[in-house]
Amino acid sequence: MNNGGSVLIEGLLFILAFGAILFLAYITTRLVAGKATRAMKGQYIEIVETVNLGMDKKIHLVKVDKQFILIATSGKNIEFLTNVTLENYEDPEKHEKKNNTFDFKAFLDKYIQFNKNNYTGEKNESEVGRNNTQNTIKQSLFGHMDLKGRFSGEKRKSEDENTNEKN
Repeated sequence: MNNGGSVLIEGLLFILAFGAILFLAYITTRLVAGKATRAMKGQYIEIVETVNLGMDKKIHLVKVDKQFILIATSGKNIEFLTNVTLENYEDPEKHEKKNNTFDFKAFLDKYIQFNKNNYTGEKNESEVGRNNTQNTIKQSLFGHMDLKGRFSGEKRKSEDENTNEKN
């Protein structure tokens, strides 16, 4: 019994050590990736968009300070195409920062409303609409199953008539 207990403890320690190593590898990767991204990003130059045209051919829209230029790359060649004027350009990083914030108040309100409706047995408009849609889908599905059953039954009868086997 003592030997079995020590094997169990060793197994648990092994799993714990393996999990700790995976966690440290994950954290290290995140830190290194963050530093590499910051190191590669220029202060005044940014690639806004890239379009692939073929195997080694691409067009890049590059933002240099407040100006936009279009360049083409092919293999080891880079060619300036033209200056571009974008009137309604907004920096996507500003939108990402706004969209990445978690709205806890909205989540909490939704959770409270859901629990309140479940407790009182009330249904809000979206749940009523969802139930109507689900009922329509169920009716349609059962109708298709009924048709399938009818056709497969007729098919079986015709197959039985066409066989040359005698009972």
